[in-house]
Amino acid sequence: MTIISFTPPRPMRYSALALAMGLAFAGTGALAQSNTTGAIFGQVAAKQGTTVVAENTETGFSRTANVDDSGRYRFSTLPIGKYKVTLQNAGSAVSTRNDIIVTISG
Repeated sequence: MTIISFTPPRPMRYSALALAMGLAFAGTGALAQSNTTGAIFGQVAAKQGTTVVAENTETGFSRTANVDDSGRYRFSTLPIGKYKVTLQNAGSAVSTRNDIIVTISG
């Protein structure tokens, strides 16, 4: 008489779960490192129609912010880099600051 031993295959759900957890944990490091942003903020004389434009001189990326009633403006989550910040009133440049460096917020 011959006895044949049979080992059933490992259930697939454990392998799928292990794979899903591995991918989930592997991806978190990349997400944590991708948050490289900073901010530019300030205060100017408050006038009707005043805006501030921040332009990244290395990439051409730009964003416009309105000045509030107190003259404050803020650009958050800007990609790091070198910026030119221009104060505009009714679409015309009033003042410009070059070489504003944005680094990672901390």
